[in-house]
Amino acid sequence: MTASPYSSTEETTNACRACRLLLGPCTDQLRDVLLHHVPLSTFPHVIKQNISNLPRLTAPQLNLILPRGSTYTGNYNDMDIPLLYTLLRNICRIPPHSNGWGYDPDPTDRSLSANIEKIRIARNQCVHSSSPVLSNADFNAIWSTVRSAVVDLDSFLNNGNQYEREVDFLRHETMDPVNDRYYIEELRKQAKDDAATREILHGLKRKVDEMDTDSIENRNKMMKLKDDVSRLKNAAVPSNVKAIHECDILKWKKDDKLFLETHNFTAMLEKVNNKTHVTFVGVPGSGKTATARHIALMLQQKGYEVVPIKDIKKIEEYCDPKNPQVFAIDDVVGVFGLQETKLNLLSDYQDRIINPVMSKTKTLMTCRETVYRKAIESSSLFTDENNIVLLHSEAYALNHTDKKNIMKMYNIDINMLSSDSLTSASKMFPYLCKLFSTERKFKRYGSAFFENPVPCILKELEEMKKQNRIQYASLVLCMINDNKISKKILGEIKNDAVDKKMIEMKQSVLQKCKVSGTTDNFEFVDALSEMEGTYTKLCGTDYSFVHDSMLEIVAYHFGCNFPDVILQFMSSSYIANYVKIQKCQTEKSKNERKQVSEREQKEKNVVVT
Repeated sequence: MTASPYSSTEETTNACRACRLLLGPCTDQLRDVLLHHVPLSTFPHVIKQNISNLPRLTAPQLNLILPRGSTYTGNYNDMDIPLLYTLLRNICRIPPHSNGWGYDPDPTDRSLSANIEKIRIARNQCVHSSSPVLSNADFNAIWSTVRSAVVDLDSFLNNGNQYEREVDFLRHETMDPVNDRYYIEELRKQAKDDAATREILHGLKRKVDEMDTDSIENRNKMMKLKDDVSRLKNAAVPSNVKAIHECDILKWKKDDKLFLETHNFTAMLEKVNNKTHVTFVGVPGSGKTATARHIALMLQQKGYEVVPIKDIKKIEEYCDPKNPQVFAIDDVVGVFGLQETKLNLLSDYQDRIINPVMSKTKTLMTCRETVYRKAIESSSLFTDENNIVLLHSEAYALNHTDKKNIMKMYNIDINMLSSDSLTSASKMFPYLCKLFSTERKFKRYGSAFFENPVPCILKELEEMKKQNRIQYASLVLCMINDNKISKKILGEIKNDAVDKKMIEMKQSVLQKCKVSGTTDNFEFVDALSEMEGTYTKLCGTDYSFVHDSMLEIVAYHFGCNFPDVILQFMSSSYIANYVKIQKCQTEKSKNERKQVSEREQKEKNVVVT
């Protein structure tokens, strides 16, 4: 898949979103700070008194602050951040922050001047950039810094968190309202009230009845509208569920912009076209989910309805006997290990998968390689190689050209890896390229990151544990709470058993991570936001790990030091597959010392004899 170098990407969206933040609510907030210090009615007098303190201003800036005639006809709403910063610094008598006006403030400095300075610096970083893109790491750092400043300035203005709400709104507001906002809202309305669906049907029928069928073009339009009416009438998937699916698929399409069709993709696609079901098998981070979703989106272009499901039973419930569908199921028989309940369900419904009611319908599944090796012994669904894509087999493995093309797509220097390094690179190569491109810290490891990534990530976690305890604690909380955390989950404490467990879990984690129990919940959410794209991702209002493998690495790092917390709070599935009982080192040392002592005593006895 070849994309134009000027195509919209996640990084170009980051740059646009950051500009909207700084040129919108941040600018309005600084105007309010100026208004707080200098009411508009007194502005001409204050300018007259302080004009000698102002640095050289441009002609447009002077026109905005100097009175015309005897009255001031300007408006604070015409002022941008550079002019507002100049006025706040020079005429409002705001004490400078510890490093002084015009210099980077300390990250922990929350004074009024420091927060104004942080917004100015962020604005210059975005507006004066020579590149139209902003990496996820840079975007998250800017957003976190600016949001923190906005929260403090709201507190200063005592405005009821007015601009904090606007910042949070912009963080997830669509950047393409014409294309997706209206559609999503319509689907949500359908989910709330089936009357909306009936209204759409009524409108479509009216169009059919009113259409002039004299021209071939109109007759074709009428036939398409009739098909739409029929499809809506006979929809197998409930409208509320369809709305959720559409939101998921929009996310797929966003991620799919960075999917690369490798040399073996044609063979994979041919297998899907010829079979009713295909399972993509590989290690975490190998691209099995991305490949399955990319093919599902291709089938959607051919008229298929994409149905993402987690419960295999839904295949029977949602199956449409008249229209082709593609069911997509991730980790079909377990994530951390083979789950017997999921395997049994798969066996119960395998006839629906092998012989779907609608002959064109497909089922695309993914499975971890270690789980597949166990499942193949118990399920006939996995025994036919014609229905399996083993991503690391000779037929489907990435070659050197594929790997170099993936590196190019993520703007990674292809000369960094030698031919031997490319050969020995981890099977997680696609995911590692994404990580390497979003987190600067990983770049210091060079080719070692691609050949042996887990020790590199563990080292970064160790540094985070020491230098940024809140970030580390937030990752552990997400891991312990079954890969899901949010301000709501942390903050809405009730008196039921679930919330008591949450309180106990949070207290235990913060104690182990040496983080104060009085830390505000928004600080944990901000920390997760800062790591978005590298360690975390946002799903609605909840944060989760950007990839299952990252959860497992964090669990290993934390569990090596605090296995008692893992045993107490982690899921039984994780414990069953990842926790191994070993002899206590202290007990082992005692036994060794006892054996040495006994041996020495025997030697003494021999001598005495």
